Amino acid sequence: MDNNRLAAYYTLYNVEHDDAYSNLAINKELKCHNVTNSAFVKELVYGVLERKYTLDYYISQLIDRPIKKKKAVLMTLLRMGIYQMKYMDKVPGYSACNETVQIANKVAGSFYKKFVNGVLREFSRKIDAMKLPEGNSVEALSIRFSYEPWIIRLWIEQFGLEAAIDIMKASNERAELSFRANTLKTTREALVYNLTKAGYDINVSDLSSRAFHGNGELLKTDFFKEGYFSVQDEASIIAVEGLNPKADDKLLDMCAAPGGKSFAAAEIMDNKGSITASDIYPHKLQLIENGAKHLGVSIITPKLQNGLELVEEYIEKFDKIIVDGPCSGLGVIRRRPEIKYKSIQDNGKELSEIQGRLLDNAAAYVVPGGEILYSTCTINKIENHFQIENFIKHNNNFKVIFEKQLLPNVDSTDGFYLCVLQKKE
Repeated sequence: MDNNRLAAYYTLYNVEHDDAYSNLAINKELKCHNVTNSAFVKELVYGVLERKYTLDYYISQLIDRPIKKKKAVLMTLLRMGIYQMKYMDKVPGYSACNETVQIANKVAGSFYKKFVNGVLREFSRKIDAMKLPEGNSVEALSIRFSYEPWIIRLWIEQFGLEAAIDIMKASNERAELSFRANTLKTTREALVYNLTKAGYDINVSDLSSRAFHGNGELLKTDFFKEGYFSVQDEASIIAVEGLNPKADDKLLDMCAAPGGKSFAAAEIMDNKGSITASDIYPHKLQLIENGAKHLGVSIITPKLQNGLELVEEYIEKFDKIIVDGPCSGLGVIRRRPEIKYKSIQDNGKELSEIQGRLLDNAAAYVVPGGEILYSTCTINKIENHFQIENFIKHNNNFKVIFEKQLLPNVDSTDGFYLCVLQKKE
């Protein structure tokens, strides 16, 4: 039995059945199995997740009635088999079928092994004749691009049909790994030179002077182990640079875990001043503490604090504040495609209320003349632009300094919203 496919199966099953995060689940399974080709595992896992509804449409054309018993097991197996046969050109169809059937026998038993074998062989016979629905109805788009219908309706309403399709296409592409040079220890130029000299393929970012792109092999280098760079998407780096914290500033990061923005700010501040990095989970505060130590940052103080609760002693005490609260996550589908299948009935309005409460507290904490960075990793005006419009309407002592919605189809970054607000003196 192929351990690579077995690792992919367990990853996909855990995402489907237990709502596991794909990035965490795949790392776990890669360690648990004797995997010989991690690239194959990742291609199979993320390919199935990216095309889940498309694969389910093919399956629906091959069986007479919906699967009820062992649904998560059987749907995972059938999606894996069909994805390999339809989209992985280097995998022979017979191999995809036979290996999937072997896994079915192991995890579901001989009866389901025969069922999986029959469906996959039927697909093999009909593969060229089976077509996806055409047209631009929400149902057709949902099948072709594999998104929950509410997301499609939301993006069409907010951006128009053509832009919505472009966003879906770009979000279905794999995200390039992005890194941030730690300017407390090096420069991007020196780091890129040394990594290139060591044989790594590096591309520098046009959007940030500290960002560069490469592959996961960089995480094995001594430069990474010694804290010369961190993993962080360009969009997130740009957001902190937009806030532009100064040395000796007092900065509050209200929803800090896992700490990326706090670390980026500390590096800009030349490790001078102070950063209070708050979160509601003790174990995440330990991640922040460990991350700061790894990067040589000493100005960050992790704090167990619920950002929704007003802290009297914080009122008008901070020069800069970062509010990067919970959001619908529609901007990071390239990294976690399972987000496409989340059902949110109110289009993010409940999340928007939480974000608004965080912003209100931040407004109380920042000094006159100070600035707030409000950011989300989503593509949803309810949580983004409309949120800021509402905030300014009720807080006329603030003004917008900078606002931008980054999009994967336009900027080749995560879908990320950032807005810098200044409190009038």
